[in-house]
Amino acid sequence: MVLAACDSGADTVYDGNEMLGFVSALMARGTAGVMGSMVRLPDMDAVPLMRSLHEHVIAGSTLADALFLPRSAMDREPDSGFLTSCAFKAFGAA
Repeated sequence: MVLAACDSGADTVYDGNEMLGFVSALMARGTAGVMGSMVRLPDMDAVPLMRSLHEHVIAGSTLADALFLPRSAMDREPDSGFLTSCAFKAFGAA
């Protein structure tokens, strides 16, 4: 599952190291893999990453690889695209 909305991947830690958030709820209910943003970011800066990520997933890549491949091939100038890609994390085995 790809969560492209801002802060959709952010969880909160409570007493006893318990995590609570949308990603942890999805994983607890059996979702194999989730990718989401940990912080707020401009929507338009995320478009190139999301297009590339979806192309890699369609081609059979795992979420982790689909996130890593465009991030590693990205031109780091301007900074906004690379910084946006760093806001996303992949969770799970899918």
